[in-house]
Amino acid sequence: MTNVNSMKNIVKSLSILLIGGALVVYSCKKDKPDKPDDPSANMTALTLKGFVNDINGNPMSGVKVTTGTASVTTNGKGEYQFSEAEVINNRAVMRFEKEGYFTLTRSLKKRDELIIPAVLCRKGNSDISTEITFDASKGGILKVGGMKVDIPASAVVRADGSAYSGTVNADMLYLEPNYDAFSDMMPGGDLKAIGVSGSEVSIISYGMVNVLLADDAGNPLQLKSGSPADVTYPIPAKMETNAPATMPFWHFDEKKGIWIEDGVATRQGNVYVGKANHFSWHNLDKYSKTATFYINLTDPETGKIVEARFKSAQLINHYDIPPKFREVMDKLNLDEGKIYKMGNDVTEPKTLLELDKVSTGQTWTAATCFTTNCKTAVEGTIGEEGEGGGGGRSARGTDFRAYWIILCKWKDDNGKFGEYIGIYLPSTTVKEGDVIELPTIELGEGHDFTEIEEIQVIPSGKQETFTMGCADDQCKDHELPKHQVTLSPYYITKYPITQFLWETVMGENPINPKDVCYDCPIYGLCWNDIVGTKEKNGKAHDFMTIGGFTCYEDGFIYKLNKLSGKKYRLPTEAEWEYAARGGAKGKDNNHKYSGSNNIGDVAWYYDNSRDRMQKVGEKAPNELAIHDMSGLIWEWCYDGYGEYPENPQTNPIGIETSKDRVLRGGNVYSSAEDCRVAGRYRASAGYGNMNYGFRLVRVE
Repeated sequence: MTNVNSMKNIVKSLSILLIGGALVVYSCKKDKPDKPDDPSANMTALTLKGFVNDINGNPMSGVKVTTGTASVTTNGKGEYQFSEAEVINNRAVMRFEKEGYFTLTRSLKKRDELIIPAVLCRKGNSDISTEITFDASKGGILKVGGMKVDIPASAVVRADGSAYSGTVNADMLYLEPNYDAFSDMMPGGDLKAIGVSGSEVSIISYGMVNVLLADDAGNPLQLKSGSPADVTYPIPAKMETNAPATMPFWHFDEKKGIWIEDGVATRQGNVYVGKANHFSWHNLDKYSKTATFYINLTDPETGKIVEARFKSAQLINHYDIPPKFREVMDKLNLDEGKIYKMGNDVTEPKTLLELDKVSTGQTWTAATCFTTNCKTAVEGTIGEEGEGGGGGRSARGTDFRAYWIILCKWKDDNGKFGEYIGIYLPSTTVKEGDVIELPTIELGEGHDFTEIEEIQVIPSGKQETFTMGCADDQCKDHELPKHQVTLSPYYITKYPITQFLWETVMGENPINPKDVCYDCPIYGLCWNDIVGTKEKNGKAHDFMTIGGFTCYEDGFIYKLNKLSGKKYRLPTEAEWEYAARGGAKGKDNNHKYSGSNNIGDVAWYYDNSRDRMQKVGEKAPNELAIHDMSGLIWEWCYDGYGEYPENPQTNPIGIETSKDRVLRGGNVYSSAEDCRVAGRYRASAGYGNMNYGFRLVRVE
């Protein structure tokens, strides 16, 4: 369920042309291989952001993220963001560093906005890493997960090439392509490479390894020229069938953010053996075959789609489909050669959005359209049995048959927005060079911005008066004194604003991908994210005024109002409390929480939330049929924070000059005391906490 339940039908057509075999989706493909661009580096204006987690999925704070001359440190949620990035050969390049962890360089083709996640591995001994100490004069062997690197005697030198004969401290990290976090741990991000011909190519990984050598003082060491190390790669069991006799060997260029072909490994049974002339990231990859599919959207009703975003992926055969996904397919009794729409009646959208756990690859492609037809092209690589495509988790199977997952988010210039999630099953095995035209599909129902569910708090149409302030047995000084407040009629949203609505309006979701829940409240927001800011870098922002309340073009409310044609704003603290108390209907009840004196009936809070965010609308509503005004998420109000007055007030808006803004309601981590309808909290307008969200008010 979303906070937009009332919908109107709008039919849009999506045509997709696949050229080639089973595809993994990437950037647009040109007719001829790309030649390397000008190698000069420059800082380029673009939005670059992402998340950094450890291998257990925990957000990492204190990670230094560097791109060119700019550096930031990840916050408590593992987040980082840049307004410009170093671009080399049309690739944005960044470096992630933290003491005690393997350093990682990531890069992707430049776009106006890039979201680049990263997963860092701690040095030491684990299932994927090892550390040893050896005498340089004797050599040493590193082993982990079937991977082996044999460093010969007297083969280690200092970084400047001078002789070294002391102790060597060695760390090794091995990434097998079936590893869950493979796509976020590998250097680069899309397995783009420069082949021996000098052209840019796409590659399919059979595994990669990083070896670091240092002396006791931490100074880096390297292999001596002419003294290569023997490198033995295990062939993943699911990939043996298509493993050729020889395999290209690649190293990662940390400066340019791309793989470089520099040798060949030879198959010996179930392993490949090659030689590394120097230590950096090395990769065992075969050339992949590329193909392109085209997506066309038409909007027969309005003639114009203002934005469409596509994510697409494929599964090879069906024998190793994850249980959750297989359950969905079984429920639908899918037939080959047809397209099926997956909706909320079948499974949560998140199940199908976790494509990296289901498929060999994925990508988002954004297209802005100004005519009836919206067209975009996406490049993909042809995968074979068990092979992972560029950057996705390996798929498995016995042939080229592809199960396509297609996700499209769209919005038009008539205030409609929606999403389509579907599956396509080819009726025959797909071979290289085949041209397959998918059936036309309907994107289905669209949500209407003009029909966001609202509750009329004062249905009489006349001003109403209530007693504001604490009236229970847990009153705090800043919740007093009780005072009379008179309010004019207004509407308030039935639920807190959800991640689905936020992403649709803003074009992005700031939530860590592993925590995305479209029916949960959006959170992690500061007041300025919602209302906007007056200026940025000296440039004044456009604004609109709604009955004395101002919002700016970089904020959510401004964008929503432009799309909907309505006038939403944040509630005042008084409007919030009157709605939470149930308006005139709840006046005699005087409940401690919004709708009940039993908090468990109406609120997600510390004792029942299991320390995680929950969906909106799952707890009982209050007397006005409003949900989640106690617990779930702290909600921003418009007011500047200040002490309550003693005198009666009419439509108060707090202290406008205050640096802090008001938050009400408590959240999933709050005590019962903080979830009372009288409870108050405050924070700076520029401070975004993972517990902060909002709902909206509309005045006619």
